[in-house]
Amino acid sequence: MPTNTFLSSQELDAKRELVLILGDPTITRPNPTETFKWLDDLFFSSRLQNYRYLVQYQPAESLAGKLAECHFQPESNYDFKIAVAYTHPEFSGKQSIFESLLHEMVHAYIFVVEYQANLEDHNNHIDEIGTTGHGEPWMEKALIVEREAEFFFGGGWNLGRDRGYALQWVSDQTSERFEIPSADEAQRWGFEFSYILQLIMIFKFVLVAGEVDDAGDHFS
Repeated sequence: MPTNTFLSSQELDAKRELVLILGDPTITRPNPTETFKWLDDLFFSSRLQNYRYLVQYQPAESLAGKLAECHFQPESNYDFKIAVAYTHPEFSGKQSIFESLLHEMVHAYIFVVEYQANLEDHNNHIDEIGTTGHGEPWMEKALIVEREAEFFFGGGWNLGRDRGYALQWVSDQTSERFEIPSADEAQRWGFEFSYILQLIMIFKFVLVAGEVDDAGDHFS
């Protein structure tokens, strides 16, 4: 059961707008700024809108194959900036765009709301946030958002927790000792152990030094 089932009038308005977008076949590319606002109203108590932000679509090639990413740039005009690769072939419809946007919004929420971090002091929180941004705070919030989305909109929602978990696990290992999670640890987050192990092995052999994003720069 999701944590937030009683909705305020603002949250109800946001839910209504999002349901209309999801169900309207004439809307193929929802306005990213408006969609961000409604998602923030519904899932994050409108708290991300208290910060300076920019949300935009970018061609897939400009994000180096990523579905989306979140940059933290307090020294610029924005506290965070989210880009979604709207032409990425993995996007199968508006829900998948929403899922990727929510994935990045959870990063922003953890970084600027829960930890109130910035580029100067992010190392003080790196153990909690994780070097790739997919530590336990992100995993817990993403799971809550997934469950609420399924409650509000129906169907299955996937914020990429499995990939985030596997990426973070690989990043946490050392060159001297590489461990794998226990079946209980994987199941704790609702993952099938054999599948998460497969993802971990893929990331282990595909990622090279320097490719894991630093939490002080951006997450994906």
